[in-house]
Amino acid sequence: MLERIAEIASLEQFDKEVLRANKPVVVTSCADWCGDCRRLCPHIAEMAEEYAGGIRFLRVEDSHRDIEAEYGVHLIPDVMVFVGGKLISRWINVTEASAYRPTLERILARRPL
Repeated sequence: MLERIAEIASLEQFDKEVLRANKPVVVTSCADWCGDCRRLCPHIAEMAEEYAGGIRFLRVEDSHRDIEAEYGVHLIPDVMVFVGGKLISRWINVTEASAYRPTLERILARRPL
């Protein structure tokens, strides 16, 4: 579903590419079997292209239970935004792109959430 977005496959990789990133990172937890994920993923892919350069987008497939357990993912899709290694925003089972854009715009403008 999000094949064009790099996948995080381990906690070590999550630490390196999300928590130590030098720009904001959106992490989407999803699965091919999930209907809500299938509705959300085209929006995530579109936003990844739109915000390329300013915000990095990554994905965690449902098979990576260690990552999901570490970050309390219990329901998918689960979209988390990290800035400076800190979780600053999260949406669980939200499939409309309009829900994400105000937060992403504030992050790009470096305004507080």
